Amino acid sequence: MKAILRNIIIFTFLLSALPSFAQIKNKGVPLVYNYSPSDYHEGNQNWAIIQDDRGIMYFGNSQGILEFDGVNWKKISDVAAIAFVKDSAGTIFVGGRQDFGLLEPDSLGYMQYTSLVEITPDKFIPKRNFWSVGFYENSVLFSCENQRLYIYDGKRISVTYSIWGIGTLANCYGNLYIETATGLGIWNNYEIEPLPGSELLKWKNIRNVFEFGGDSLLIVSRLNGLYVYDGLEIQPWDNEVSRFAIKNQAYMATKISENYYAIGTIQEGVVVFSRSGHILQHVNSTGGMINHDHCAIFADRSGNVWSGLEYGICLTELNTPWSRYNKQNHLTNAAVYSLVMKGGNLYAGLAVGAYYMPWRDRDFQEGIENAFSPIEKIQGRKVWDMLPVDDEIITTSSNVGSFSIQGTEGHEITSYYAPKDIRFFRKQNKLVCAGEHNGIFTYGKDKGEWTFIKQFKDFNFCTSIEIDTAGYTWLVDEGKLYRILFNTNYDTIIEKVNYDSTNSRLPDAYYTVLKLDDRILVNANGLFYQYQSGENNFELFDAFNKFFPEGSYISKFSKDIDGKTWFWGSLNETEEMIGQIHYNNGQIDSVEIITKPLRKLEDAVNLAFLPIDEHNILFGSSNQIYHFDANFQESTSKLSTLIRKVEYISSSDSVIFNGIFLNDQGRVVSFQPESEVKQFKTNENSLRFSYSALSFIDQQKVKYSYKLENFDAEWSDWSFKTEKDYTNLSPGDYVFKVKAQNIYGKESNIAVYKFHIIAPPKPWYLTTAAFSGYVILLGLLILGIVKLSIRQVEMKNKKLEMIVQQRTEEVVQQKNDIVAKNAVLQQQKEEILTQNEVLNQQKEEIEAQRDEIEQQRDLVIVQKDQIQYQNQEIKDSISYASRIQMALLPSEENLSKICEDYFVLFKPRDVVSGDFYWASEVNGWFISIVADCTGHGVPGAMMSMLGISFINDIVRKQEVNSSSEVLNLLRKDIIESLQQHGEQGETKDGMDMSVCAVNLETNQAQYAGANNSMYLIKKENNEPQLVEFKPDKMPVAIHTRMQPFTDHNFTVEKGDKIYLFTDGFPDQFGGPKGKKIKYRAFKELVLSISDQEMKDQKKALNDYLANWMGESKPSAGVYEQIDDICVLGFQLI
Repeated sequence: MKAILRNIIIFTFLLSALPSFAQIKNKGVPLVYNYSPSDYHEGNQNWAIIQDDRGIMYFGNSQGILEFDGVNWKKISDVAAIAFVKDSAGTIFVGGRQDFGLLEPDSLGYMQYTSLVEITPDKFIPKRNFWSVGFYENSVLFSCENQRLYIYDGKRISVTYSIWGIGTLANCYGNLYIETATGLGIWNNYEIEPLPGSELLKWKNIRNVFEFGGDSLLIVSRLNGLYVYDGLEIQPWDNEVSRFAIKNQAYMATKISENYYAIGTIQEGVVVFSRSGHILQHVNSTGGMINHDHCAIFADRSGNVWSGLEYGICLTELNTPWSRYNKQNHLTNAAVYSLVMKGGNLYAGLAVGAYYMPWRDRDFQEGIENAFSPIEKIQGRKVWDMLPVDDEIITTSSNVGSFSIQGTEGHEITSYYAPKDIRFFRKQNKLVCAGEHNGIFTYGKDKGEWTFIKQFKDFNFCTSIEIDTAGYTWLVDEGKLYRILFNTNYDTIIEKVNYDSTNSRLPDAYYTVLKLDDRILVNANGLFYQYQSGENNFELFDAFNKFFPEGSYISKFSKDIDGKTWFWGSLNETEEMIGQIHYNNGQIDSVEIITKPLRKLEDAVNLAFLPIDEHNILFGSSNQIYHFDANFQESTSKLSTLIRKVEYISSSDSVIFNGIFLNDQGRVVSFQPESEVKQFKTNENSLRFSYSALSFIDQQKVKYSYKLENFDAEWSDWSFKTEKDYTNLSPGDYVFKVKAQNIYGKESNIAVYKFHIIAPPKPWYLTTAAFSGYVILLGLLILGIVKLSIRQVEMKNKKLEMIVQQRTEEVVQQKNDIVAKNAVLQQQKEEILTQNEVLNQQKEEIEAQRDEIEQQRDLVIVQKDQIQYQNQEIKDSISYASRIQMALLPSEENLSKICEDYFVLFKPRDVVSGDFYWASEVNGWFISIVADCTGHGVPGAMMSMLGISFINDIVRKQEVNSSSEVLNLLRKDIIESLQQHGEQGETKDGMDMSVCAVNLETNQAQYAGANNSMYLIKKENNEPQLVEFKPDKMPVAIHTRMQPFTDHNFTVEKGDKIYLFTDGFPDQFGGPKGKKIKYRAFKELVLSISDQEMKDQKKALNDYLANWMGESKPSAGVYEQIDDICVLGFQLI
């Protein structure tokens, strides 16, 4: 009867788990984020993990307790924590090496460790380690290796002893479960009561106990797998999870949610499983973990799992629609160019071959390896495109032909022609293929076998191709749109039309052609045009355009297994998009666009797109396959932002607040109580605020916006800064606010910090008493003024009478004076007439001076015209010198005769250049030279012409083909021509140079250099490797070291690429910090583009240089070119 009841309970429990099964993905390998000891600057091992109520993470490291807020790591204590527990009040308790205690903040909000050893009775001072911590009601229990339980009731420590030993403590359903040597018991009134049947767990080394629905418990053991207690008895839980745990040594486990759990193993990383006993996710060090040997595991409040490892820390992202297929699935670390589903298999075309993997409803199935397998005969080559045709898949491979995949076997169609895109026309049973170069190709199927028909070299660089229902082939060649028609044998083009703005409604643009259902669409300038066969013309496809902003671009349309139409492209220049088109009666009804989740891959280079269904969308990237579930519902955990520190600026004792608010009872709270609002003096008015969003996923992409109320009018622009300074704030009340925004545009709560800056005390002269005194003094002053005024009026009246008498006498006297003055005025009149004559004479002299100044002005104008004429003559001379210099350089026509695959990036700083390049074929040797002459502009150009002249004589006339001898003879000619003797003060003109000579018959080669290196790109195991040939450290000129130059001999093999260059490119200033590119970055750039065609490499170098100098974004500031730039790259075989 008990067995029947137990089975009913377990069956009911499993059924209740099934509806929530899809909340964690069961496809691919989870994404991980690794933290090495060099990130947190402490020990390798991490034994315990926990998260506080605010969201801050804590780690028990072998060298102390660490705190992490997503931005900064902080060490709290040197105690080596082994176990954590958080009680119902949110306090974190710690069990460690010979120590135990709790985490609590000080008065400034700094989290610190408080040891409870200090209040432990002396005879119980621990000499052993604490391995587990639990709580019950108002007490916290610590399990020690010495078979004792240390019990803390908030004030004192008591100790109890168990002869059976005490192990793991676990809190479930309000109870505390305790492991002993005899099994598992429950804590009750200071006693451990065994569970019924717990003897089954005797010596099983229990690691964790979890709530498992109803009254059931899930029990995880170290070496014996999983057990379930159903309220009646304990039974082994025999399933794929338990067997995986036994095989790979489960160390610790964690509960993610009501229906999901994770186990950290020693041998195989993390395994995630459901309450129904199915493994959903698995990731190990091959799949991306920094190390898979577990010491601890913990599920945070967002549903993601942290692993404390023997080396470092790893965060496994589970609460996400994203996962990936990588090395853990036996997928080679190489670019994924194409993806196809057929016959129950997923096929992937990589840069190193074709692979397949059976596609199942759930990746992890016991006994079945979820892995990719290579398809024989299609290995070691790029697989550009894969096209299902009937019962096979047609593929194209770089430079080695086309293949047919039938099931899991590859069959060669042709060994030479290697197009990039394939299209099939069923009515004629023909394939039309377009390549990035070498035109288009046609294939036909005859008697079940594909045969090559013809290559059409009329086209050069095809970027897109489609076939319409009438059999017309549409393609874009070098940005131009063509429609062509083949004859029935597909060996002749019988019709070819080029569409552009002159003969259609299409605007001038770089076109892309696409096929949507039976429609031919053209994307031009971010708008879609539909071909109308009746008019043989295009019209705007407004029924589709209305769903997209102008400037949108679609790379591909694709149907999933349910017949739904998906697209992949970009919404604008920076945001990638996918989406689904919804139809109603055959017409486009709506378009669902998905952008925000794709920001997860903004740093990845996506090359392929395959929608299988709404839950399974694949992206091929540069080194793995990403899996996306468009219907995945992430947990609703809020993004939280905290103010982590407030401090004075420029103060030795600067910290005011260290990140934790306390209420009046001393409890940690998430908001600032009024009692915590600080008051700062006037001289304490410059503050720095530090803040962090508790988003541990894509933390480096989180942006922040802040505002100081009573100071800032608006919120700041979003930025990646995690601190803000305010200086010289005026007295008043302030509220600092900050919020965060994650990569998906989701905003956090607003974190707030209030404070008040006190106004300084009033000086004595502004007090009330002072103002009362001012009033009394003012009244006395007014009274005195009135009396003084009356007295002054009386005195003025007396004085006025005396003045009248005096004025009468003065009038008489003035009359006599006037008569005398008339005589004087007559005399002054005569003197003025004389002065007038003198002024007339001075006027004539001034007019003469004016005429002379005007003559001088005319002379200056003539001289200015002469200077402008001479300046134009100089400019014309320099321009002519430039044409002469360019004429001396090898022409494209001559270079192409010697070497078809090459590029020259030649960018003089001025009109003429001090850099030059030279190449020629002499007696079966291809000799190439790149040189950097002393100076630039005209002086450099004169040196370059001198050098070219001497090189023509040495190589072409004297027929010298030794690289070192070319340098030796050139140095001799330079020294003689410039009359250099090595004396002090003498000119040091010369040149730095690299010379490479290749025998075109034997492929033997040699290099010699004067201060200029040479790079050789070779393929090893299909991966490009850069070999640097070092120069002699002396110029081609007089020098303190005058030894013969050294030859470096090597053999040129097929596919090898050679690069000669001057120092202009690596020495160019620019970038976000205004620094040089430097040789290391230049090497990495050359290596990264080495697989491209030479002309594409030139464009890539030029684009990189423009971006570095800021020419692509002039608003951010443009750096001037500081030197001449010359890079020569070529491939001979």
